[in-house]
Amino acid sequence: MEFQNAFTAGLRPGGLTNDFEVQVFVCYLLKHIGIPATFTQLGEIVQTDGMVNYFEFVSAISQLKQGGQLNISQADGGGEAYTLTPKGKTTAESFEHLVPLSIREHGLEASASYFARQRMMEENYTEIIKVPDGYQITLIVSDVGSDLMRLSLFVPKEKQCEAIRKAFMKDPVHVYQSMLSLFQDAINSEDDAMFI
Repeated sequence: MEFQNAFTAGLRPGGLTNDFEVQVFVCYLLKHIGIPATFTQLGEIVQTDGMVNYFEFVSAISQLKQGGQLNISQADGGGEAYTLTPKGKTTAESFEHLVPLSIREHGLEASASYFARQRMMEENYTEIIKVPDGYQITLIVSDVGSDLMRLSLFVPKEKQCEAIRKAFMKDPVHVYQSMLSLFQDAINSEDDAMFI
């Protein structure tokens, strides 16, 4: 029976296995992300599609902290958030060429996708309230001012609420656009009435 090395398990071909490359990759991402990122956020990004093994990532963060490349602050939800020190920026700029271009590009795509999902989760959300005969779920699409949509539904079972929540969070814009299209004829006829 053949056992996989814990430091290469889950890596795609071309994934990073060298300690220094992983450290440079983390610095590179933090430089381009431009905002404090937590351990969990960075971990999810670098592990996307097997770019970096979890154990290599943990080791890289530890070494970057010891080497003075990371500023550490308190994250909103607790835990540590990281930005680069001047030494970390130098590491990113001086050695980024050591990380394959495909990994760098994929890392930037993964980080953009991750933070877009985070924003969507913050801006669009659900509220579930237990009522005497079941549950009331409200789907909310937020905007800077007033909510764009606040749709409440009665659902008899909690599991159904969870299924609706997941479907809504998967594509809240589609739900909003679908609701608008249902009322488009009424909206258009009201607009036409303004000119009569």
